[in-house]
Amino acid sequence: MYELGQGVAADQHIAIAYYEKAADQGIAEAQFRLGRLLAQGEGSPPDKVSAYKWLFLAQGRVKESMVAIAEMKKSMTANQIAEAQQQIEAWRASHMRQAVGR
Repeated sequence: MYELGQGVAADQHIAIAYYEKAADQGIAEAQFRLGRLLAQGEGSPPDKVSAYKWLFLAQGRVKESMVAIAEMKKSMTANQIAEAQQQIEAWRASHMRQAVGR
């Protein structure tokens, strides 16, 4: 709703905050939308590393994420991609521990 301004005034910062909460819970559509917003950087500089992380995590569950990742890679350095991969592995490890602890 906040991303598109449906029923409320559009606010990318609030949209990002809500998408972060949902994405961190493993909701693929939120991961994809968050990745897109972070890549665009509306209202703030683009965060390519975080965008790549969330798009990658959505991969396989949101069809468009593979195309978005391919486009992102074109504008990223090898160090940025490596940093994103580290964040992906850390997120997965953290969420595996949480799943096992339940």
